[in-house]
Amino acid sequence: MLNGNSGRTPARTSQVHAIPSVFATKTTPTIPSASAGYEPLVKSVLQRRLVSEIFVYSALFCWGAGFFWSIWGSGGIVHKLFASLLYASTFWIAGALPSIILRKRYITANSSIGNSPSKTVRQALCKPITFHALLTHVASAILIAMFVSSEALFVKSKKHPHYLNGRLIFLLCSQVLLAVAFTMRNAMLDRYLLRSSARQPFALINIAKTMAVARLLATITIALSMMAIALAKVFMLPVLYRVPFVSLFLRPFAGHFMRSSIISLLPSHHLASIAQAWSLCSVTVDVWEFSNALFDLYVPMPVRIGLASADPIVALVSGTTCTDKIIKQFAYAELQDIAGSDSPTAGAQRTALFNDQKFTPSLWSCLTRESLVTLGHDYQHFIRKGAPAPPPTTAPATPRAADPILPSTPKKLIRKPIYQSARQSPIDNVIDSLAADGSFAQAIEETHVPDVFRSVTNAVVEPANAAAKHEVQKVREAGMSLLGHLKSQAGGVFSSAMTRYAPARVNDLVETCRAWWTKERLGKVVEGYLPNRQLDVLIVQVLTHLVCASLTEDRYGVVQRDIPKILEAMLSFLSEIEVYQKEVNALYRAPPTNVRLSVKELDESEFVRGQVERAGELLGEVGEALKDGVASIVRTFGDKLLAFKFPPKTASKLQGFMDYC
Repeated sequence: MLNGNSGRTPARTSQVHAIPSVFATKTTPTIPSASAGYEPLVKSVLQRRLVSEIFVYSALFCWGAGFFWSIWGSGGIVHKLFASLLYASTFWIAGALPSIILRKRYITANSSIGNSPSKTVRQALCKPITFHALLTHVASAILIAMFVSSEALFVKSKKHPHYLNGRLIFLLCSQVLLAVAFTMRNAMLDRYLLRSSARQPFALINIAKTMAVARLLATITIALSMMAIALAKVFMLPVLYRVPFVSLFLRPFAGHFMRSSIISLLPSHHLASIAQAWSLCSVTVDVWEFSNALFDLYVPMPVRIGLASADPIVALVSGTTCTDKIIKQFAYAELQDIAGSDSPTAGAQRTALFNDQKFTPSLWSCLTRESLVTLGHDYQHFIRKGAPAPPPTTAPATPRAADPILPSTPKKLIRKPIYQSARQSPIDNVIDSLAADGSFAQAIEETHVPDVFRSVTNAVVEPANAAAKHEVQKVREAGMSLLGHLKSQAGGVFSSAMTRYAPARVNDLVETCRAWWTKERLGKVVEGYLPNRQLDVLIVQVLTHLVCASLTEDRYGVVQRDIPKILEAMLSFLSEIEVYQKEVNALYRAPPTNVRLSVKELDESEFVRGQVERAGELLGEVGEALKDGVASIVRTFGDKLLAFKFPPKTASKLQGFMDYC
């Protein structure tokens, strides 16, 4: 009636589908990893510096060294130019290139130097890097000597054509000792540690110091080579000639050394060879030192990847998450420039950092978390005074509550088999009875048997193994104690002989050298407490500048909610540094003016004063950065900081800055 045009409704020919939506599948992108975004850019910059600057300048220096070395030869200008090019190629390929590759391979951000020279050398000898560096420098020195020197391997004699050339042996010996001395010098200087770009290796004072050290190393190695050659000729060769079959092997090569007189060992007979060896050692050290100085100058320079990256802020924040401290330090150094710059470009980049809503977590959250975690690790390392972190303690597992026993009516269990088993043969019955869970074993368990028969392993084998381990440990301890006893006895005999027969000045010199070798340096101790102080300073400066800039550039206030955490981390670190600074300052007491002290006491007091001053400088690097950072934040925000809540210790420390600023 309502529809006059009523009729049958046509059937649907298509199925019903839901309206597609992208809300459930849409995900927020995360910040790219450092290995994908920042590390390749930094490595490309460092590689370009290595090829276009370090290699080129080291080659030019080697050409100059080769030109001066060619003056030792003779001939015209053409001969000298050809010889200088040949020597330059040799110096660069055999001298500069291995040293640069060694630095590139083992560069690190972790200091490995000890608190005293003896501990430094002992730690260096326990590391494979020292062995690799020693082999590299020895091979480099030998190759330079072989290609640069005009000495032949054998003497020019028709009667004895296989006699070894003594001049070449002396030259090689001096080069090998020079490589050993230079390797130990690198270990003492911790040469493979990446240091700040503020160091100027090519300053005039540093150049003069390096040249003086190079000549001193050359002189020491020449003197040691002369002593080694003299001892080998006077003592070692006569002993070897008395060993059967050894003399038959040595006589065709070293027979002329035995026939020569001891007077021939005097330096006046070999002045030309000594001068040549000294000059070659000096040039070799100069090439090594110049190559390392180039590395120290160009590698720590700040890396600018702003033009090479589509989004510099994203790349830099991802670089702060890198596990390599060198890459992380480069990222924070560039962030520090952006955070502290007043240019419009830097302001726009800071605004993009604060207002980021594209990534999860946001750029600011990722940067803050990584910065505070790094500062927290170094803060804990400083509190532990360089000791390793204790292993994480696992909470004891709570015992599981026993299930409640439900009341039930006990029923008798059927202990007989419910299935009909096949009849076994007598042999199978015997085997089953002798099995581990058979009737024979059950009968033994139910019967009282003495332990000596029940378990031979527990009664005999395990005590025997424990006794054997105990005996081995006793033998090892006895051997170590014997070695220590022999060492102490030898040291006592040597000390008593020196005290009895040596002059007083010699004893004083030996005692001074021993004290210098074994005495701990307070500055090195503080370096071990703050191994990442350069990175910590950069982190503090980055956070300080960004927090101060957020007052006018943070549109959504995402920075303000992290200000309490940042200030708490800075003030906690600063408090610990100030407490330890007081302990360090208390170690030095100025000598009284009314009491006359000996020279030794004055030297000891001066040594303590120098170490306390050095420790204060190291502590001041991080302490001053923290003070400046907190003071800048307090001056910028002022009374606005009253809106935040701080722990009591942090609030009392912050109140001093509020009153001062």
